[in-house]
Amino acid sequence: MDKAEQSLASAESHQEGASVSPTEREERPAGGREFLQRRQGGDTGQIGLAPKEAAAALDELRRLCASPTAEAQALDGLVGLLREAGYREEMTRVLVEALSRPEVNPHVGALWMHRFVTSHSWNRSYPKAMDDLCQRGEAGRQAVITFLEHTGRKGRSKLVRQAVRKHGEWLREHPQGRSVAARALLDAGCYGKVLHWTRNWRRTLEPDLQGLHCRASALRARGKCRQAREVAQFALSRPGASEQFPVLNLWCAVEEALAGDTEAAWSHFKRIKPAGWDEDALSLYYLTRGVIRVQQAERASRKEAFRSASRRIEDWFHGGRIYRRGFLVRRYYRRCLWRMAMDSGRWTRGFWAAWRSADAWLVLAALLVIPPLQLLMPTYLFRFFRRRHARSAR
Repeated sequence: MDKAEQSLASAESHQEGASVSPTEREERPAGGREFLQRRQGGDTGQIGLAPKEAAAALDELRRLCASPTAEAQALDGLVGLLREAGYREEMTRVLVEALSRPEVNPHVGALWMHRFVTSHSWNRSYPKAMDDLCQRGEAGRQAVITFLEHTGRKGRSKLVRQAVRKHGEWLREHPQGRSVAARALLDAGCYGKVLHWTRNWRRTLEPDLQGLHCRASALRARGKCRQAREVAQFALSRPGASEQFPVLNLWCAVEEALAGDTEAAWSHFKRIKPAGWDEDALSLYYLTRGVIRVQQAERASRKEAFRSASRRIEDWFHGGRIYRRGFLVRRYYRRCLWRMAMDSGRWTRGFWAAWRSADAWLVLAALLVIPPLQLLMPTYLFRFFRRRHARSAR
């Protein structure tokens, strides 16, 4: 832990906050736990800590770090209190000292890594000290898990791949590590790695809803939406999946509707509550709703149903340029509008949707082989290659 301690020590020069003097350390009072309970119990108006209060909090933190059975919530509370009061350096040294001892609370590894990756001096390189710590038990594994969570959210694909490659053996067997690794790879955009990591999904991921969701997301990002539906349906057969990942119902509903199975699509769609979803997921929600409404309408009134549904969809997109949206939104816009157009007998609107989305190789081929349409090739190529990245509704 010497290298890690040196790295964090250099980080403290960038942080604000007072230090506890040697004289004040000699006057540390007992009863750190009672002090924390009093602070958490309502005395929160004061942001700073008096030196004696800080000394008591540090003593209590040291005691909790040395206890393998101490609750993570208590450790988080003390660390947060000391950090906000400006005692980052003292708090960090307590964590590093605890990790050098034989007995340590596993959550200390997570706290240390969070402190490490959020410090100003971290040069975004792989922390080799983490590998050494990992050989000593669960505290090191919690450090790796925290590292994956942070680097995944930040999209640092190289660091995520390196960590998974070095620690993949135990991550697969760890109750928390397997799904955390899958999520980190997904967040970092390593879709192929996600599919490889979850390749035995029927056998190894059956109880792991997070892993199943990550696999379905990666398949959708690769354009393999029908395979993603199979994974989503499997996940939804597990208890609690619909509540934890309601977007799985949406993915199943849209594919069922596009396949013409309106009843199955409606069965999934009516369970959806799109609260707190991002813009791309809501776009898919309104597109799916439009397809189902056209299919549910009487055959004689489907043209009117299509007109009404397409108007609502355009209102959602604010009449904007669809080709500027993410890859998946463009693809589903074309597929859903095409299906509604075919179901209502207005097939020309389907071709117009394919032109607006600018995501289909088939349209590109048609422009290439039909001479009168070749004049449109530069415009379509510009749209086709614009923002061709995938965003998954997570």
